[in-house]
Amino acid sequence: MFEALPSTPPRHFSWRAAFPTLALAAIWLLAGLFHQPWLPNETNSFAAILGQLQAGLQLAPVIDSGSYNEHPPLLFWTAALTAKLFSPLLSLHDGARIASTLFTLIALASLTVAAHFTLPTNRSHIAPLALLASLGFIAPSHGLIPAVTAAAGMGLILAAFSLYSLRPYLAASLAAGGSLIGFLGHGLMTPVAFGLTLLLLPLLPGKPLPGYRAFASLSVALFLPFAALWLGLLAHTHPDYLHNWLQQEWLRFSFSKPFKEQLETLSWFTWPTLPLLLIGGTRLFKRAADVRPFYPALLLTLCWLVFAFSSLRELDKLPLLLPLAFLAAAALQYVRRGWINGFYWFGMMTILFFAALFWFYWIVLQLGVPATLARHLGKLAPGHLPAVSWSITFIVVLLTVAWAVMSRWRQGTEQRCVLWIWASGATLIWSIIGLLLAGWLDYNRSLYPLSQQVRSVLPAQQACVDLSHLSAGNRKLFDYYLTLPGDNCSYALIETNKPVPPGMSVVWRGNLPSIKYADFTVLYRPEE
Repeated sequence: MFEALPSTPPRHFSWRAAFPTLALAAIWLLAGLFHQPWLPNETNSFAAILGQLQAGLQLAPVIDSGSYNEHPPLLFWTAALTAKLFSPLLSLHDGARIASTLFTLIALASLTVAAHFTLPTNRSHIAPLALLASLGFIAPSHGLIPAVTAAAGMGLILAAFSLYSLRPYLAASLAAGGSLIGFLGHGLMTPVAFGLTLLLLPLLPGKPLPGYRAFASLSVALFLPFAALWLGLLAHTHPDYLHNWLQQEWLRFSFSKPFKEQLETLSWFTWPTLPLLLIGGTRLFKRAADVRPFYPALLLTLCWLVFAFSSLRELDKLPLLLPLAFLAAAALQYVRRGWINGFYWFGMMTILFFAALFWFYWIVLQLGVPATLARHLGKLAPGHLPAVSWSITFIVVLLTVAWAVMSRWRQGTEQRCVLWIWASGATLIWSIIGLLLAGWLDYNRSLYPLSQQVRSVLPAQQACVDLSHLSAGNRKLFDYYLTLPGDNCSYALIETNKPVPPGMSVVWRGNLPSIKYADFTVLYRPEE
């Protein structure tokens, strides 16, 4: 069992003990990073990024000269810069996704700092393992999802709370920066959660650690001017966007979704960290030598749980996983051996099953047998022609073998390696999906194949299509893929659920079977 929590954790960081986690995190960050913008979650984000690239960095996100009111612009600013920076090497959508990787890296590094100054000796790598193991963190952190900025902000806030008794001014800078990142990238919930934690922390048992007042006051003093500056500039230059965005933020607190639906989402989204915390959390707060360092993460978790049961979408729950992973890593040493063994073997069997399943799907796509399953997969991506990259296949084979070897090695050298099993297994499965099945998923979940089909039905002498009838996000993506003129065209592209204008005939219909509402129609108006 882990040693008891010391009252003053040592600052020496063991790179040797953390090296397997660092290597795992590197693989986890890179696997499946490069792919087409997937529907529906990346459509509007990438459209807003293209708007920033074409119009220059704007205070408010724009899509075709219209404001995108759902999220603030920080992710879109950063992604536009990384897309421009990496444009000689990568396509714009791949370069833009580097921004998500940077925010995810900030979240992981900050969580490691928080664990280093709070958990027992040489256990700094346990908290990031818990985050990597969380099912809800895998796909969103690899996509153009504004919630990754809130996750980075939450990591910085956790790191700040772990440091405020040692370096209150540095901690205040981190906390203000984290709140500002979450505010400018995701909305009001990150600064609200931080503010509530600051207010409630002195009310919990035990006195706050030394330096708390200076830390709290300076954090708020550093955050407010920058937030007020952005809001003031918006009020002057984009008042309509500010009004509509504040309305969107208010709707996030409406609790409009059924409680049962949100509970079902949380049950898998927070696996396995929430169950580990529920099992070991009580003993943690009873037996730890000093529980005060865990109070901020507890309050942040409670705040985000309340937010999670409001009208938040699934992806917006991402910041909840940061304090949850921190507390689960702390509680792990108090989970009984029987529970640990159960989590370990359940993880082994689950990961083996899904790894084998996705390998089997890849073989079916390549060989076409069994024919029944091959036909079913073909219906989801009609027209897809599978291609084999033997170098990528070799890499995924190595990762599969390495997981099998490392899982047994970690079991033999560390008593409680349940988080390693789940984190490495999540990395393996995401690697299989993001590397082996990337082509099929691109064909199944992006507008690229439909854009090529649209191009094929246009006559070579009139390669022109009117996209003005599409929604803003779809219009931007089709324009990105087609790069065709749209003025004075006889051909038009519309969403299939819209009525056909008088005088136009249907030339082509196409859809993505696995994506709701991804149905499109090409129309033709004869020249008069």
